[in-house]
Amino acid sequence: VYWLGQDRQGRRQVFHALGHQPKVISTLAIDYQISKLTDLSDSFMFSYQQLGHSFVVLTFPTDSVTFVYDSTTSLWHTRASTINDEQERWRINTHSLFKGLHVVGDYSNGKLYLLKPDVYTEDGVEMVAVRTSAAIRNKQTRITVDEVHIMTEPGVGLITGDAEDITPMGLFSWSRDGGRTFSAEVDT
Repeated sequence: VYWLGQDRQGRRQVFHALGHQPKVISTLAIDYQISKLTDLSDSFMFSYQQLGHSFVVLTFPTDSVTFVYDSTTSLWHTRASTINDEQERWRINTHSLFKGLHVVGDYSNGKLYLLKPDVYTEDGVEMVAVRTSAAIRNKQTRITVDEVHIMTEPGVGLITGDAEDITPMGLFSWSRDGGRTFSAEVDT
């Protein structure tokens, strides 16, 4: 059982029932992001398991943001969808397991889809994954990074279309001021 609640000081947090005791699973960063939202009254959660991971999805429709907790790794991430050329909350509003298939519902158009890990589009729109690392420091002192290695799984991409459609693309940018501004993207 998971729920959105608050601690004794009124700070909004996400909890998990560990036996009969509530355990906070949200991080300070997630708590901070939730505290900045304008309306929590329409928030909702659902969960599902896929590829050995158990996901808890927490969506705030008014603020158009979706947070996802992977209870297998104890890590959080956000999900968004491109709808009418705008980044919005994850379009998935409902989930049901039917004959071993993950059937999901789209809030923006009422369509049903199969949630499959080897499909890279949502309603025909290419999905984009963004990975941001934490700031790299040595005891609060900035360090120089001469080289970066990006680990990816080679050979994954679409199996139809021309060469540009088949090859996944990676873009890299960096910040020298703690994430306030970023460099132009470089094709990896």
